[in-house]
Amino acid sequence: MIDTRTNKVLSTTDVGRAAHEGSFTSDGKQFWVANRGRDTVSVVDAVHGGLIANVRVGEGPSKVLMSPDGRTAYVNHTSKSEITVIDVRSRKVKKPITGLGATFSSDQAISPDGKRIWVSHKRDGKITVVDLDRQKVLTVLNTGPDTNHPQFVDNREGKFVYLTMGGLDQTWVYKRTDGAPKLVTKIKNGGHAPHGAWASGDGSRLYVGLEK
Repeated sequence: MIDTRTNKVLSTTDVGRAAHEGSFTSDGKQFWVANRGRDTVSVVDAVHGGLIANVRVGEGPSKVLMSPDGRTAYVNHTSKSEITVIDVRSRKVKKPITGLGATFSSDQAISPDGKRIWVSHKRDGKITVVDLDRQKVLTVLNTGPDTNHPQFVDNREGKFVYLTMGGLDQTWVYKRTDGAPKLVTKIKNGGHAPHGAWASGDGSRLYVGLEK
């Protein structure tokens, strides 16, 4: 943990091998992080530092997402085609969401309204769109090589998802609808292997990181 006013390290917590992509609880008091190498999600004290608990979730957990209401955590995996669902308050694992489009999932993102999760399958060039109201897969999109890092953007033009296509040097834009998403355009990136993407707070800009 780093104090952003002084840039001093406040504490360091050992959570396990290959820790990858976590999220804060809604009250900001805990940080939940996936441990790809230990098949657990570690719950860290985000105020004082230190490990609170480990939740066993199965092989290759990759990223922890929190629902907007803070009640539920969703974990994707690199070793099985499902999303682990956890009750945040009790830390109990619930019935998983199964039937994803591929086994390996590198990243995922949740819509601002908490109704959809987009799960990226980098190795397979696919995206699984999950309907969280029904706790089931809505559709699987065939996208492109090295599909990764879905990023939600809402602005005056509508509601969109941007996807980086590392193998094509492109970023694809989908419009979100009540049904299956619709591909709007493909943007040629100004460099090679686009990977991470971050939206500005007002939805007017998207920043794309290039691996090469």
